[in-house]
Amino acid sequence: MFLTILEAIIWVSFFSIVLFYTLYFFVLYYYGKRIAGDDGSDGENFFHRKINTNDEENSDFFYPCVSMIVPVYNEERTVYNKIHNIRELNYPENKLEVIFVDGCSTDNTSKIISKYTRRHNNIRLVRQDCRKGYNAAVFDGFLNSTGDLILITQADALYDQDALKYMVRHFVNPKIGVVTGRQVVINRNEALAPRLETAYRTFYDFVRRAETKIDSPFDIKGEICAIRREILKNLLTDNPKLLGKACIDCCLSCQARLEGFRTVYEPEAKYYECAPGNLKDRMKQQIRRGTILIESLLLYKKMLLNKMYGLFGLVILPAHFAMLVVLPWMFILGSLCFPILFMTHPTRFLVLLITVALALLVKPKLVLSFVQSQVALVLATIRVILGRESQKIERIPSTRL
Repeated sequence: MFLTILEAIIWVSFFSIVLFYTLYFFVLYYYGKRIAGDDGSDGENFFHRKINTNDEENSDFFYPCVSMIVPVYNEERTVYNKIHNIRELNYPENKLEVIFVDGCSTDNTSKIISKYTRRHNNIRLVRQDCRKGYNAAVFDGFLNSTGDLILITQADALYDQDALKYMVRHFVNPKIGVVTGRQVVINRNEALAPRLETAYRTFYDFVRRAETKIDSPFDIKGEICAIRREILKNLLTDNPKLLGKACIDCCLSCQARLEGFRTVYEPEAKYYECAPGNLKDRMKQQIRRGTILIESLLLYKKMLLNKMYGLFGLVILPAHFAMLVVLPWMFILGSLCFPILFMTHPTRFLVLLITVALALLVKPKLVLSFVQSQVALVLATIRVILGRESQKIERIPSTRL
């Protein structure tokens, strides 16, 4: 009886995970294909087309005023490259305001930025009197900004020259409130950890692309996201808890949908960044990422299964709640039963082991990345329950050039 229950727990746990992701894939495909067909486009090539953008040849193409906010803390190794990268962007200098917010760095970060502020009128430096964390830095940057669009980025994210143009063109559509882009992992072939991160990002880029066609993606990249000014203003004023938990960029899609706007994932808006160079660093990054995603989602729990917010509230948000909170615990429960089954009934354990081995043979990097992410999400959930601090980001040296 005990063995039967044990084996049932394992099979139900893993089968539920496989079933969920399979069903979500088909939901994305079905709705995405139907919506693509309804707007007159080719539904058959839904996952293989570039997302429709306004052609740059359109004489109405405009360059809105953009304020780029760059929170920094002890980034003397990367800030030179960041400033030079910004200077090389294919965007009018008089339309781009760059605001570095220094969280009381103890190295030469402020001195380096100050040197450039004297040379370039569009680069400014805001110094905080103490280290307050990521959200507070974005808030201070916003208070000192003047742009119609706010662009949030990080010191180690290097943009493709045309990334900003690919993003801002979406705002010609008054229904678009937020635009995010795509990470290109620089060191993807150097070690196992960057390869796992590349597999993870490939999967989520597919999900964000499909969710964009359906309604709005949940996952926003804090390294590359542009927002209408009024949306960010409302987010910062309506959520005082943000100064101590969650993450502003992770809240943007929910906030935009709450106000009747959509979010767009633009894969041609690329930025380049190193993934963690080893598994230990990657685990740290994933735990923090999971913590702020869960905290952010919980701030908008009233949107879950709420038809007022369309397919974003009925399908996309509940799916991400399952992926972030429910399924990782099911995975851990099933995994913990594995050694017990091995000790009590090796034959049945062998059948399960063969199943896992086949999965590794088919998609080894994706499977390994998935396993690590599930462990990280369980640890992240525990951090959220315990109320651990999530604002002061611990810099991971292996992600810096």
